[in-house]
Amino acid sequence: MQSPTPTPNRGPLIFVGIVGGGAVLLLLILGAFLLLRSPAGPSPEELLATGAAQTVAAQLTQVAIQQTIAPPPPTNTSGPPTDTPPPPATVTPTLPPITSTPACTDLAAFVSDVTIPDNTYMPPSQAFTKTWRLKNAGTCTWTTGYALVFDSGNIMAGPTSQNLAGSVPPGANVDVSVTLTSPASNGTHRGNWKLRNDRGTIFGLGGGGPFYLQIIVGPTPTSGPTVYKTAQFYVRQTFHADLDSGAETNTGADFWFEAVSAAERYFSPQNGAQLLKMGSVPDYAACKAAALSSNKINLNTFPAGSWMCYKTNDGRYGRFVLDSMGDVGGFPTMNLDIRTWNNP
Repeated sequence: MQSPTPTPNRGPLIFVGIVGGGAVLLLLILGAFLLLRSPAGPSPEELLATGAAQTVAAQLTQVAIQQTIAPPPPTNTSGPPTDTPPPPATVTPTLPPITSTPACTDLAAFVSDVTIPDNTYMPPSQAFTKTWRLKNAGTCTWTTGYALVFDSGNIMAGPTSQNLAGSVPPGANVDVSVTLTSPASNGTHRGNWKLRNDRGTIFGLGGGGPFYLQIIVGPTPTSGPTVYKTAQFYVRQTFHADLDSGAETNTGADFWFEAVSAAERYFSPQNGAQLLKMGSVPDYAACKAAALSSNKINLNTFPAGSWMCYKTNDGRYGRFVLDSMGDVGGFPTMNLDIRTWNNP
């Protein structure tokens, strides 16, 4: 749509015409007055008044002209208003500080051998299932993406890896089984195993060590005597020891820790028990065949690490090692590690 052409402002021109005409009329009136008043012509005072009138007329005309050529008012060239809203203020969000979450750790702990304890005798080429009970001692949950993996030793025809059957949360126990076959050759055979997480990282027990299986391939040895009692205990000077129960006692004793002086001390057999110092680690057959006696044995000839065979007052054979000498409550004390067998 086009704007209409503005109408020119003629007010100033009319004003100039009026003023100019008024000035001319004033001069004509003044001139006629002077002619009528004196035939000889105007006086000097009258001429002066006439000049003044002319001056006023000229000034009025100049003012009218200046008003006529006065500059027009400024034209508003701005465009029509629009409805475009101002751009929204930019708000920068405040983000919370980034905290790193520590990664969880993978670690296993051995609990027990569920099947095939160490040094189990097996015939050659015998299939069997080995089961370990392990504890998830780390902070990661073991999933089916985790696996049992062979580490070193004899793989015994087992798989190189085998995924776990289910999830195991931290702190829980799990039985891990694998099917193996005993080697064809006789002897002691060991296989070391570890676990692998779902990212491919292999881990084991504390310190990175494996859990393992160890068997003995060959004929099972003939049955020998079973163990009646194993124990570690101390015997104070002037007290007695019961080698059947593995305890310090004053009743049913097998020997007395006799002290004649600080330099003269003895193992003194009691109640029919017998003793004999041995030069190496004895087994049941060696102790049963040894020349045991009821003679007391000088402790000064029996340093820590020495072995003794015995027959208790209940008729059981056994052995002990003197682990160390110490002091308990002001008493010189011997620390013993015993094994007493049942008679076959």
